[in-house]
Amino acid sequence: VAEASLEAEIAAIADLLGEWSRRHTPALEDRARSIIELDRDIAIQQQAMEASFQEMEDGVFAPDPAFFDRMAVLHQQRTAIDQSLAATNREWIDRLVATLAADDPTTADAFRLAVDREAWPQCFRDPRSPEANFDRALRLEDLDDGTRTAIQTLRGEWLASWTQACRRLVELDRDGPRLEPFSMDPDAFDPAAMQKAQADKRRVRFERNEIDEKAMRELKSLLSPDQQEIVGELPEEKKRMLLPGMGDVEMIIGG
Repeated sequence: VAEASLEAEIAAIADLLGEWSRRHTPALEDRARSIIELDRDIAIQQQAMEASFQEMEDGVFAPDPAFFDRMAVLHQQRTAIDQSLAATNREWIDRLVATLAADDPTTADAFRLAVDREAWPQCFRDPRSPEANFDRALRLEDLDDGTRTAIQTLRGEWLASWTQACRRLVELDRDGPRLEPFSMDPDAFDPAAMQKAQADKRRVRFERNEIDEKAMRELKSLLSPDQQEIVGELPEEKKRMLLPGMGDVEMIIGG
């Protein structure tokens, strides 16, 4: 916002942020109190579980049947608070974007993208990104003006397609199914929905890899063999470790 140098918009946004602070601060305080209570209650439940373990007879551990129900209730309360705060944040972000877009849609889009990057960093993590290759290419001292312009244009086209893919990942993460810790309700977990969400994420990541690889091929086509050697290849993606029998770890942790 400050970089936009839009005095009227900055004043309007300052008013919005002031209103947000007045309305949002009580919710933050409520959340802090709930977290303190949650941590206290969890500690009490854990102590009770440990006591039951120490008192077990004949090597048979028989935990309190109500333990998981109590823990599920605590986590449901925490989830409700988080969801309420998230909805409030989205509402105010939309209002900020609308204020910026009234005068400068480009700045509004840049603000939205910055918010998404901050809120969903995992969606913008890309081990195969050619960004470093573009940097090295543009630092080549023997580039002629035409080639430099072509590389800059290619980089802009890659970044636009890449950003769209990352934003699709944000949508999948934001709107996808969630695991409910300690819930004994069979309807609280939909394996089919979770598997579909993870399949959709894998598909978008695959498409983003193709965007990276296409950009790299086109970049190399603009360079001489010696220049290609300096620019190098795309980084290798590290293989993720999967636990035996666990399948897709992402489906388990929801990441």
